[in-house]
Amino acid sequence: MAVFRLDDPHLTPAVDPVSSLLTGGSGKVTQAVFVDDRLVMRGGKVAGMDMAAARDRAQAQFERLIAKYPDRSWKHPPVEALFTPSFPIL
Repeated sequence: MAVFRLDDPHLTPAVDPVSSLLTGGSGKVTQAVFVDDRLVMRGGKVAGMDMAAARDRAQAQFERLIAKYPDRSWKHPPVEALFTPSFPIL
């Protein structure tokens, strides 16, 4: 079961709760999630999960993947040529 905030600005203008959730609903308006009578997420935090550590692991995995791109790309350009920043890094 999921609990949503129907008064959230992401869900306005509201016609009815179901159409509002379908057109504007996302994880941002999810208050809590219960699975098998257990609270597994509340206020954006997953029970028993260190989100900072998970983010760090995901970033490290992404960086390992990106490092392999030159080998998989035509003419093997360096990573910096494949993934240029939107703005110059000063």
